[in-house]
Amino acid sequence: MPVQSKFRQPDEFVGRIIEKLREIPCVSVRISLSNAVPEKYFSDLAQNAKELIYQIPLHKRSGKNPFLLAASAVFASSVHIATKSKKENIFSKAQYSKDVGIAEFTLRNHLSSLFDIKPAPMCILTPAVA
Repeated sequence: MPVQSKFRQPDEFVGRIIEKLREIPCVSVRISLSNAVPEKYFSDLAQNAKELIYQIPLHKRSGKNPFLLAASAVFASSVHIATKSKKENIFSKAQYSKDVGIAEFTLRNHLSSLFDIKPAPMCILTPAVA
């Protein structure tokens, strides 16, 4: 009997990632502190992430782990929402990576190569001159 395998698509994992984030209490607190409604925020996050995934050309998606691609799209979506609303992002790369269960390096790599989100420039603090 032949085995038929169906390749999973990145957008199939977006819902699972969003549900993982919903279960983390500090995420809900951060959303509330930003004066956002959690249900609307998660809905927008999922919708934007799927749109971002569909905008990636197939040749760039090829060979990438669909779960990692979806996780990166959800983070990129949170950056997009924060930028659009002129607020700070709900997630840091380090905490998001731990919450979702992916390597921070992989997240950074996907963000820069697929979504053109570059790392924030380092701030050089200089002492105030009195």
